[in-house]
Amino acid sequence: MSSELLKFDISKKYKDIHALRDCEVGNYGLLIAGHKFYELSNLINAANYSVGQYHNSKSIDKKTYYLKYAILDYNACYDYFEQIIYFAFDFFPAFKTAEEYRDILKNRVKRTVLNYSKNIIEESEFGKDIKDLKDKNEEAKLFFKQYGEYKKFRFDDIAGIADWANNIKHQGGFWFKETLEKTAIIGDSNNNFITRILYPYSVSFKDVLDRLIQQNKKIVEISEWLFSYIFGDTDNVVFEPSIKKFSAGKTQYDKIEHDVTYIEEFDN
Repeated sequence: MSSELLKFDISKKYKDIHALRDCEVGNYGLLIAGHKFYELSNLINAANYSVGQYHNSKSIDKKTYYLKYAILDYNACYDYFEQIIYFAFDFFPAFKTAEEYRDILKNRVKRTVLNYSKNIIEESEFGKDIKDLKDKNEEAKLFFKQYGEYKKFRFDDIAGIADWANNIKHQGGFWFKETLEKTAIIGDSNNNFITRILYPYSVSFKDVLDRLIQQNKKIVEISEWLFSYIFGDTDNVVFEPSIKKFSAGKTQYDKIEHDVTYIEEFDN
């Protein structure tokens, strides 16, 4: 049931967004990471909502719709973990515009890249920087070892959802058994390859719900661990570089001065 799902309540951890004041300390990486935790919280809430709507719906089509979006949103949480780490520990280049920032999110926050001229997958700059940092810094080595264990759950044989999400986004071959009952295509010894091609993933509502519940628990666990590692167990987040346990050291900003102050308080 949806009541089993956990929440990642960022408002209890990071109550005060004061963007211009926080920028004055000169560490954009931690500031961006802090805001990324808000976006991560929204993703988890959206996925939880979809599961709740599945339980509230009687229509098979609506149940299918909500479960697919829950899969996509939970899976996207793992991408946010990468973004948070990328910015919190200074793997990013200096940027001055929103366009440059969007380009970083789209093209740089990834461990591998496709070399189009050679048509091969290569290690990205981010991936290489992580390896270099682990070789030089014992704390970073320990961190990425623990994080690597957490990341495996995305692809877990029993509870993983990465392949499902990829198929939903790019191939459209994800079907629920409850939906397939409406069709007349049944594989046998002569044509079962057709079924495998047209329906590479066919799972029951129960199978999906079981995995989503497991993913929810693990994703919230990772979120709590990552937030605590970066900012500590506090609701008074400090963005000063001195609190960092390690840094890739690729970003250095001069002190930024601001004439306008903006603050937004979030209710508990």
